[in-house]
Amino acid sequence: MLTVARRFISEVDLAEDAVQESLLHLVERAPGLVVGESIRPWLYPVVRFRAQGQRRARDRHPGAMPEGVDRAGDESGAIADSDALRRAIDALPDGLRETLLLRVVDGLSVPHTALALGVPEGTVKSRLHAALATLREDPALRGLLGDD
Repeated sequence: MLTVARRFISEVDLAEDAVQESLLHLVERAPGLVVGESIRPWLYPVVRFRAQGQRRARDRHPGAMPEGVDRAGDESGAIADSDALRRAIDALPDGLRETLLLRVVDGLSVPHTALALGVPEGTVKSRLHAALATLREDPALRGLLGDD
């Protein structure tokens, strides 16, 4: 969940706050819920919403950031190894980027990705196809994606 939050806000403490708020929301809305694999797609939009809220609050009050806050997000996973790939993914439109990250980085299934994003499964498939096609066309990624 912290990795998802950090996609929307790079400050570690604010991302942690977003995760905590998301968990509190979960406990309040479903106190008897047994957490399993199926919770991930439901929790994704909650974490995203809370992280975006933290970012908006930060942007409204830019001088309120405490000293020593890490402002340079450290992505986890294989995509963090390539600055060119990270820049290319960041340049994707929001829908394509989120779909790609959920399917490839987070490893959600097509149905779970569709649930997390609130879109039909066909949309997930077409967005993933479009995202990968866009990345394959990027000259900075030649050879990196195995498309020599």
